[in-house]
Amino acid sequence: MQVEERYAEDTWERQAYDSITDIVMGNKGLEKFPCVFATYGARHKEHRWLFLPSADTSEPRNIRLVAAALRTYLPSARSIGPNTSLLLVHPPEKTDRSVASYQASFWSLLRGLRTADLKPWPTDIPQETKSPKWAFCFDGQPAFLAAMTPAHAARASRHAPNFTIAVQPKWVFDELFATPEKRRSAVDKVRKLMPAYDSIEPSPDLSAYGQEGTTESHQYYLLDENETAECPYEDMDR
Repeated sequence: MQVEERYAEDTWERQAYDSITDIVMGNKGLEKFPCVFATYGARHKEHRWLFLPSADTSEPRNIRLVAAALRTYLPSARSIGPNTSLLLVHPPEKTDRSVASYQASFWSLLRGLRTADLKPWPTDIPQETKSPKWAFCFDGQPAFLAAMTPAHAARASRHAPNFTIAVQPKWVFDELFATPEKRRSAVDKVRKLMPAYDSIEPSPDLSAYGQEGTTESHQYYLLDENETAECPYEDMDR
């Protein structure tokens, strides 16, 4: 979607797009965004955008729209670029919400997507969300998700003016972290920028996929303090 062409400057969609792009690109005097790979993706137009009609993530039309978008995006993602993401952007809300409230909305969306998935869960990915090798899957493909909300303050790297969920196919990280050396280099690039951006230490829940004692269900949605954000589901099918 060519956002600049489709949405006028006075629409909430265009304003959200401009604001999020400015954050990720470090435009207008903003600090350099810690996730340099998100910056690369934005610079090379590898991001895709879906603007949702309401802020209620459990609303059936939202679930249908996101499911349809994922069925289109995931099979074509490799042709877009190595730092691609699908950004799910919710409209602005009239009242302030807490980090915990957005956390509930995040998992509500994922639960809805699971019920809307037409393909079985991949046999090589555990369904138990506390497993080190769990990852959210849709349309037969595992993905990594990261939530950004208006409520995040100390963890500014997870702040956005609109509730936003970035969906990245898992192969993006498989290629980025293909060797221990590549992983160290990638992590170092991000960690080096975080002290100037976040007023909180990096979350101890961020770790390598599959590492014993960790799970991606704790990494998708980070709180605004260094406490673990628990997934409300032991299994996305239960």
